[in-house]
Amino acid sequence: MLEYWNGGILGNEGYAILNIFTKKRLMILAAAQLQDQANFVANLEEHLRMGKKAADNGACLLLFPEMSLTGYMRVGAAENSVTVYDVRLDPLRELVAERNIIIIAGAPLLLED
Repeated sequence: MLEYWNGGILGNEGYAILNIFTKKRLMILAAAQLQDQANFVANLEEHLRMGKKAADNGACLLLFPEMSLTGYMRVGAAENSVTVYDVRLDPLRELVAERNIIIIAGAPLLLED
């Protein structure tokens, strides 16, 4: 049951933190918005930077918008898709394990046959 919440913006880089107080504990959720660009490596670096910042501020969950890793594109979408065990996602996996944070990021998912 939600008893109290407050939200705040950290800087002007599209990053927000929402504090949710329940009867049992404080839960800090963060949401991030990136400048849309079709550059997986640059977007991943931003995910990692914002993931560290969210974890440093006590967030237990960081939510990015859909297609946040790849940008919105139709041409080349298949080539920029990720698979469930894509090694390009390993830095995100390492960050969530090290910092004990859940990161929800968006990319087209290529289903393997």
